[in-house]
Amino acid sequence: MKFFNKLLSLVVVLGITGMGGSVYAGGKQPHHQTNSTEPKLENLLKDKKDVAVIVVDPQETFSKYTGEGQQEGSLAVGGTDKPYVESMVQFTKALKDKGIHIVVSQDHHPAGHISFASTHTGANIATQYATLGITKVTSIDGKEIFYDGKKFHKSPEKFSMVRIYFEDNNYIDQMLWPDHGIQLVEGPTGDKLLPGLNNNTHYNYLQKKGTKQNRDSYSAFFDNEYYDSKGKPHRGESTGLIQYFVEQFPDSKIDKKGKEKKTTQINTLIIYGIATDFCVKATIQDALRLGFNVVFVENESRSVASYDSPDYKKVIKEMETKSHKKTHQHFIKADNLLVGKALGLEVSLDPKSTHQNANLKFEEGVNQATQQKNTEEQIVTKIQ
Repeated sequence: MKFFNKLLSLVVVLGITGMGGSVYAGGKQPHHQTNSTEPKLENLLKDKKDVAVIVVDPQETFSKYTGEGQQEGSLAVGGTDKPYVESMVQFTKALKDKGIHIVVSQDHHPAGHISFASTHTGANIATQYATLGITKVTSIDGKEIFYDGKKFHKSPEKFSMVRIYFEDNNYIDQMLWPDHGIQLVEGPTGDKLLPGLNNNTHYNYLQKKGTKQNRDSYSAFFDNEYYDSKGKPHRGESTGLIQYFVEQFPDSKIDKKGKEKKTTQINTLIIYGIATDFCVKATIQDALRLGFNVVFVENESRSVASYDSPDYKKVIKEMETKSHKKTHQHFIKADNLLVGKALGLEVSLDPKSTHQNANLKFEEGVNQATQQKNTEEQIVTKIQ
């Protein structure tokens, strides 16, 4: 097979639908800002008992560095070299040593997961689809039929977006990835955490996601959204993370009807990890919609899109504005040095990033990126 080495620089927005819930951070409903001035980083991080960290998917399957002499991950993101991994682990350890509660999210997929391109090919495709409850698979625009419910026509390509219909008439729009983050598997396709994080000494809680065979989970908080037969988007099921915060850091609030509701005392989440334009973004958007303030540590994260590309700048802009336009929570983009200074971390941190051109380059080209761009824009408008 010919190797193309093309850049995957499309931003697939399979985000989360509106709030629709009653759990808010810090025992307070989201507040409206009285002015456009963001609070100083030090103010958001002043009370450490109200702060927690989410390290998004720091796993070998997404990393070029997985240990000395070891093979890189099956879905390795550019810039995830040894210096980055060591910096991220050191930063996480420093935060935990300072008493900050650390949550690590982990892609924990069963074999034959719906997001794997390999699941949508092979001699047993009809059996696989029946197991997943799939009745039809098409391209996003519906012009190309891969499976019509009776006959399998052809396999969709890796890194393509497909529309998958189920027995209940709901459907999802799904990016097809190489096998990755598989439960109980060692090596490039397994779900093991990065060196230095592969035991629980540097974190307090491991939040597994993408555990259902027929649903993907970019966000650490919820499964990806799905659409009903009328095309209306619905938020996916909870991963359990918000419930964890409520149980571990309980608080309460009085709603408009005078009833007491359980919530969490955590007000601010420090979020970083892999990849900025997919799982990090989805986690940040959900955090803001749930009522948390967010500090995004940019240089402890790595992105699929090149950092100087329009796609990446668009992702950051969405996190700064669109994702919290309704809740008006605070979003601050910072580097590890500024966060470390605000928290008084006793560690030397380099604010300079080594990801000058951290592109995700795959051996097989992404031949549908251009055609799907307009469709993805429509999805963004639909779910915001």
